[in-house]
Amino acid sequence: TTGLSGVDYRISDPYADPQEGVLGTERLLRLPECFLSFGGFPAVAVDPQPACLRNGHVTFGSFNNLMKLTAPAVRLWADILKRVEGSRLVVMAVGAGSRTVHARLSAEFAGHGVDPERLVLKESLSREAYFDFHNSIDIMLDSFPYNGGTVTCGALWMGVPVVTRVGPAHRQRVSYSLLMNVGLNETIAWDDRRYVEIAVQLAGDAAWLARLRRDLPAKLRASALCETTRFSRHLEAAYRKAWEGRVANGKR
Repeated sequence: TTGLSGVDYRISDPYADPQEGVLGTERLLRLPECFLSFGGFPAVAVDPQPACLRNGHVTFGSFNNLMKLTAPAVRLWADILKRVEGSRLVVMAVGAGSRTVHARLSAEFAGHGVDPERLVLKESLSREAYFDFHNSIDIMLDSFPYNGGTVTCGALWMGVPVVTRVGPAHRQRVSYSLLMNVGLNETIAWDDRRYVEIAVQLAGDAAWLARLRRDLPAKLRASALCETTRFSRHLEAAYRKAWEGRVANGKR
């Protein structure tokens, strides 16, 4: 919320904010599909083969801002790594290559019983190289309680499934909204236990990963997330509804 009485509405959708108990000074204008649309990313080829079949181990990824790497998330990621034998976690972000970050994250994962050698820390890449690097990732682990947005869209663009942990606030439901809009409800978790279970199940099913690599890019491109004209029509209708409500209340 802005907390400002001069702001009447905030744009949302059926998923990004809870139906009840919304904390905010604004009313919600819910678009019928998604509250955002990004149009598209660079056309980078998607390798149809899951990375685990080439690497001999499952590779998880987290490409979100380092500020989103919370202690509860690290704990669950460590649980996942311990349950998926030989798996790796790639953390890519601005600053991830620094010795300070490496020492801090290594200590955190070691404290949960995970060998720091299973962590790969990478500085953010140039735009096309960044998207191509998704071909080295099997599964993205969404950050929480502040979800990814652009990062989640980028992963789906490249056919990489995202496992998300849903919470009660908007910042905890962004990936939930994005995944629902591409029909990937199998990777949506409503508690910590399920978050770990989904990641482990995905890691053990190369055929499932291959199917998602094949299907996700097309589903994303056919959604309102990429169909900007369709999204704009929804947004225009919401603006009209808000204005008509204002006029009905005698305001101009």
